[in-house]
Amino acid sequence: MKRLIGRAEESTRRLFGQGDARAAGKKLVKAFKTYCTACCRAAEEGSPGQPRFRDQGEALRQFIILCQAASFLARGRDE
Repeated sequence: MKRLIGRAEESTRRLFGQGDARAAGKKLVKAFKTYCTACCRAAEEGSPGQPRFRDQGEALRQFIILCQAASFLARGRDE
C-alpha cells in the first residue's frame, strides 16, 4: 500500500497524508490496521451485519473497495 500511494499524484498523497504527502503511506496502512481490528472485534462480539474475513487478503480487498468508493465520491464533490 505504501508503494502504491507513494506513486500517486502529489495532491492525492497530500490528501491521504492530511497535508503531509510523505506521511500518506503510513496513514493509509494505519487506517487499514484500524479497519481490520474493528472488523475482527465486531466478528468476535458477534455483531450482525459486520464483515467477517477469512484472511487478511480478503480484508485488504474489502478495504480497497471502500477506498475506491471514497475516491469516486470525492472526485464528484466539486460538481
